[in-house]
Amino acid sequence: MYIVRDYPDFSWSSSRHELFEQCERKYFYNYYAGHRGWEINAPNRKVYALKHLTNLHLVFGSAVHGAVKDVILGVVNGKPCEEGHIDRCITDALREACRVNKKDWWMRPAKNNYLMELAYYGGFKSPMGSSAVNTVNEKRKSIEANFYASKTYQELSSGDVDEILEVDEDLKNENVSRFELDGTTVFAKVDFLYRRKSDGKTIIVDWKTDRSIVDKTTHNRQLGIYAYYVNQKYGIPIEDMVLRVEGLVDQTMIEIPFSKTIFSDVERFIVGSIERMKSFVSDKNTSLNKPLPLSSFQATKDKGCCKTCKFRAMCFPEWK
Repeated sequence: MYIVRDYPDFSWSSSRHELFEQCERKYFYNYYAGHRGWEINAPNRKVYALKHLTNLHLVFGSAVHGAVKDVILGVVNGKPCEEGHIDRCITDALREACRVNKKDWWMRPAKNNYLMELAYYGGFKSPMGSSAVNTVNEKRKSIEANFYASKTYQELSSGDVDEILEVDEDLKNENVSRFELDGTTVFAKVDFLYRRKSDGKTIIVDWKTDRSIVDKTTHNRQLGIYAYYVNQKYGIPIEDMVLRVEGLVDQTMIEIPFSKTIFSDVERFIVGSIERMKSFVSDKNTSLNKPLPLSSFQATKDKGCCKTCKFRAMCFPEWK
């Protein structure tokens, strides 16, 4: 049962860390300032609504992940999806996102995610809007073919899967995608987790819908967090894991070596990040989780980040 609190729950995730590192002010708006903004006549309605802005790239990525999950479960349940299912899901998601108008978004932000291309960029024919449209259209061309050609799908379709542990689970399910570390809930949502029949290895798969997966530092850390979660939840030794990134746009694949040293580094990294976030909580009391004043959260000096930030109307009213 959900209990309304004066302040939101404190937790940690890789995406939360990245946002915190990018801009403390954005972190404040995203995780604190919009809390209870769903209530009627809430004074923070604006920041709550801005939190639920989205963009074409996010809609595209979410649609791909959802469609891939459909295909995987279809294979598992003996009811394979029809050819073109992934592409149709992408089309439907993009069309639905474009139908959301400003009024509906403001009335029910969490149910009607409004596009930044419309809210900020001047529409789809503006330079930033048309660039987003062209990039998404280019990325989607080979997504379906690349997924079916991926190593992960080949193992699945060939029967080299002994047991499926998780498939892009719903975060509302409190039994998966999280673990406790020093009293803090850490979220680690795995795209696809299964045990391979041929060698008994547990495969951790991360689907990427960006153009490249060459940033191995970021992926090492992200997959390391997944491996830590899998070890904590399922008790699987790190030597029995395979950490894999599948790039569905460029049909690229990397498998990242994992060691006990990296495993220890992951724990230190998460604990260190949590401690830095706690320093922005009053008395470091994360049970209450009352944030320090807005002035304590410094805005980034990189105005390039500001141009694509959903909260830019809070810092630069003239940009709205």
